[in-house]
Amino acid sequence: MKNFNQKMLVSAFLISACCTKVFAQALLNPLLQPQFVNQLPIPAVVDARGGGTFNFDITQFQQNLGLIDPITKLPLLTTVWGYQGTYPGPTILARSNTPMQCFWNNKLVDNANKPLPHLLPVDSSIDWALMDLPNPAQYGVPLVTHLHGGHTESASDGLPDSWYTPNFTQKGSGFIKGDREPYTYSNSQPAATLWYHDHTMGITRLNAYAGLAGFYIITDENESTLQANNQLPAGPYDIGLAIQDKTFTANGQLFYPSLPPAGTTAPNPSILPESFGNMILVNGMVWPVLDVEPRQYRFRIVNASDSRFYNMALSSGEPIIRL
Repeated sequence: MKNFNQKMLVSAFLISACCTKVFAQALLNPLLQPQFVNQLPIPAVVDARGGGTFNFDITQFQQNLGLIDPITKLPLLTTVWGYQGTYPGPTILARSNTPMQCFWNNKLVDNANKPLPHLLPVDSSIDWALMDLPNPAQYGVPLVTHLHGGHTESASDGLPDSWYTPNFTQKGSGFIKGDREPYTYSNSQPAATLWYHDHTMGITRLNAYAGLAGFYIITDENESTLQANNQLPAGPYDIGLAIQDKTFTANGQLFYPSLPPAGTTAPNPSILPESFGNMILVNGMVWPVLDVEPRQYRFRIVNASDSRFYNMALSSGEPIIRL
């Protein structure tokens, strides 16, 4: 068969603008943003199949998410958080029953090592990590990383009260490890598609929305055999898709709704029961496109959205085989 590329689009990429709401800030109009122009980013891979100890720095930086200024048509850079300087973080590739260790380093500080404020509005009236501390902003943003779906010891599970601020100036009641003691992942489970994300008490939704998420893939002998026998796609044909919906301000920055419902006495900013963005990002790119070959692909799909559900389908009408 002659080699050619066809554009295979997942229906989740096609979601357009939701109904318009009135906010205090001017927001980007999703109808004026490019769709299916920018290539789907593929996260870098950290190969931990042989075990070992790895460092992951959590920092603030600017990243091109595919947004443009609707007037000048110039790219808009967005301030986000990420692991190892990328949103989403690198894909960690582990091996079943081969333990590995991680340092999740909270480095949300500026060049003078001063703690950075949160990117998004924090409702301080709820039970959240720093609620009992006066002037919590002086300590910076609390973080704790959870391996979603992993068979993990409690001390390394990233429980909501196991958070810590930059330089460990404050630690949650569930923080039982030493300041320089790594998290341990036994990987005592069969091949699986997992993901890691922040899990801090009261601000998990905000920290994940800011960019703190990434894939964690466990492989085993059975999966390797299937791949070697061409019964499962591998290599460039095995692709993770982390889907998130977001809304952006007019200058391309993250926007998270926080106004309390009208007619209530809820505080401002206020936590809301649900949040739905008006743009869809896959692997940190707004409405991307993927050029594919006429062959089977394996897509490892993670719904990393706050509240939205997705009905997945191929625009070509071809079937999706669910493993």
